[in-house]
Amino acid sequence: MGRPVSQHALLLLQCVLVLWPAGVASRRGPVLLPESPCHKTEHPVVPHSEMESWIFRFKAEGTVDYSQLTFDPGQNELIVGAR
Repeated sequence: MGRPVSQHALLLLQCVLVLWPAGVASRRGPVLLPESPCHKTEHPVVPHSEMESWIFRFKAEGTVDYSQLTFDPGQNELIVGAR
């Protein structure tokens, strides 16, 4: 989690969490700021090819399952547990 995260990916992830019916934000109610791209008529679309250069793919030998993702916007972190 020492890698910088692109602003586009953060905005896209925030929109997904807010719009996803079973998402993290829907449990507590969405928190939308007026300048949030989620208020726009058209949501930003970022192609995978633009994000791939800074996406960190991880895997651990012997891992059988990953937990749900947790997004911490204050720390710019995406947290996942594994067992």
